[in-house]
Amino acid sequence: GGGDKHVIGYFAQWGIYGRGYRVQHIESSGAAQHLTHINYAFGNVRDNRCEVGVTIPSNPDTGAGGDAFADYTKAFSAAESVDGAADTWDQPLRGNWNQLKKLKAMHPGLKVLISLGGWTWSRGFSQAARPENREAFVASCIDAYIRGNLPVTDGAGGPGAAAGVFDGIDI
Repeated sequence: GGGDKHVIGYFAQWGIYGRGYRVQHIESSGAAQHLTHINYAFGNVRDNRCEVGVTIPSNPDTGAGGDAFADYTKAFSAAESVDGAADTWDQPLRGNWNQLKKLKAMHPGLKVLISLGGWTWSRGFSQAARPENREAFVASCIDAYIRGNLPVTDGAGGPGAAAGVFDGIDI
């Protein structure tokens, strides 16, 4: 190994609700300047693919669910935004993912990874990792998180909408 130091923080998708913890706080606390990576928690693995754009609550019994609102449709106000500029209703990328993209622009060495699974959304891993499903699963993750192709939800999303947010995938 090269001995490069990595300082990794997790950003919980749902933190914007009860805790009121936004991407803005990573910057305002001074933490961003010390981080090399942020792992965004979590992306769902369901039906042998990375599932994005879901707007139904998480169901631990079925593995269904997601929060497209927090991920890419919520419009943050100027006071809530990492750079002081409000999201607009017509942006294809809003929410936490837009704020992470802005944070990366402020800290060019910062990498953001999508963490797949978590407590609720790991149940689909075993099936997705099977040899006959693996290629399609990986392709769906690359399409959604690296190429940024998102389902259109509440006027946000579309081809390439989230390109540049994520630098990799944490499994």
